Amino acid sequence: VAKEETRKLYTLNMAHALICYLGLKKGLETSCDAVNDADIRKTLLGALEESSCGLIGEYGFSEEEMTEWRNTIIGLLENPYIKDDLQRLGADTRRKLGAYDRLVGPARLAVKYGCAPHALSKAILAGFDYENDDEGTKAVRECVKTNGAIKAAEIYSKLLPGDGIYDLIFRS
Repeated sequence: VAKEETRKLYTLNMAHALICYLGLKKGLETSCDAVNDADIRKTLLGALEESSCGLIGEYGFSEEEMTEWRNTIIGLLENPYIKDDLQRLGADTRRKLGAYDRLVGPARLAVKYGCAPHALSKAILAGFDYENDDEGTKAVRECVKTNGAIKAAEIYSKLLPGDGIYDLIFRS
């Protein structure tokens, strides 16, 4: 059960956060709009591959299982009858950018199993720019405004120089 819950968190929930944080930057409003944007889709597919690398290594899912799972997720996101509001999908960045939550968690697993989480890193950085009125997001945004995204990543995501993710996010 735990491995299935982690797979859902690190793939479907990760996909929701990614398309929100990248989609809103482009002025998009729904999940369907975001997944059909060529640049976002490319990043999403990369992030799903990165997450799969870690999940296969950590939990023993087969390549075939993960390919089928990724295709299911893309199908759900493409469904024109399920038009999730992007603003809703991204709420509470304090939790969603957490050290073992939907974006940083799969990035950590990817690094652990030898994959560089380039796409996940792009989504993590975008998450620090996300604006919403919920308390968790307000706290993250205040930290970013006061101390910068690097300090916010250290505080909320527990990311530090040399950990394999931090350096991808904050390349000089």
